[in-house]
Amino acid sequence: MDLATLPTLHKERAKRASIDGREATIDWSSASDCVSIDLLRWLMPQQWFECCDSVRSTQILIEDSWVKLNMFSTMGNAVTFPLETLVFWTIAQACRLEYEQQMTCYPEWEDMLSCSVFGDDCIVPTDIAPLFIEMMESVGFICNNEKSFIDADGSFRESCGGDYLRGVDVRPFNLKGPHSDRLSALEPWLYIIANRLIPKYISCFGERDYIYDKELFKLLERLFREHKLVLKLVPPGYPDDSGLSVNDDIQRFIRCYPSFSLSRVGKDHHGSYTFRFNLFCYRKNRPRVEELHYATWLRRPGGERGPWWETKKIGGYVVAKGRSGHWSLPHLYKVS
Repeated sequence: MDLATLPTLHKERAKRASIDGREATIDWSSASDCVSIDLLRWLMPQQWFECCDSVRSTQILIEDSWVKLNMFSTMGNAVTFPLETLVFWTIAQACRLEYEQQMTCYPEWEDMLSCSVFGDDCIVPTDIAPLFIEMMESVGFICNNEKSFIDADGSFRESCGGDYLRGVDVRPFNLKGPHSDRLSALEPWLYIIANRLIPKYISCFGERDYIYDKELFKLLERLFREHKLVLKLVPPGYPDDSGLSVNDDIQRFIRCYPSFSLSRVGKDHHGSYTFRFNLFCYRKNRPRVEELHYATWLRRPGGERGPWWETKKIGGYVVAKGRSGHWSLPHLYKVS
């Protein structure tokens, strides 16, 4: 199970299941909080358990008193998510073997692929879904019935952010603004809108036609020109607010919308591409201890003086330099 590719595979399986109903998608409430110590001690090899147990927080300080933690680990611990995935997957496989009456220690791998788990997003054959939920609840987990779809004749399935009704993606367009409300956040805001609308455009118009004569890109071009912004192109995988990610479509994008002022993309002697992107820095206090600030402090009237080491808040969007050796740029897009 590759955690890097499972979300994409889950969306594909959810889409297919919304058509044929052969697989159920099941979600859980507070899943990581319900992974108990005794459950893992029972399921895991002793050496695994001791290694994982040695890096967990056993108690937490609340108002001067220590409280023992009964959950194994919280979100934020690097062990939690993959361990949760393994626990759910193990119980799903046990339920499958019980339902199919295959009492064997060496099941066929092809049969094991019928169950898939990514965190608390579970996909199992519809036939075993009731048994799986019953077994999970017997060891302390809570099924989220509002986000679980187990009916064989059901036409809706949801997994890993993909909502499908009879094979059609019906997930609404959710837009979350940038971290800042300053004017400097206008450019990242436009990137967020474009990057999150592009997949919708592709699903509606197709990968070949989505970029031609579309109102989204025309509006983007006009706003960048009006505010004298320089368009930053970034490789796939970068945050939505860092730049525009059109990857292999850069050539067509430049030809269709030539009015954009593009940020330069370079290529070093190693063959890696260098580029600029927007990076958000959280605001923090920086002490002023330089002599100039001290002299300014001395000139203030006595009643207006604060501490001479007063701080100044810094943060917001900055332009950073990035490097990528795996960016598939079309050869017709000139780099310097």
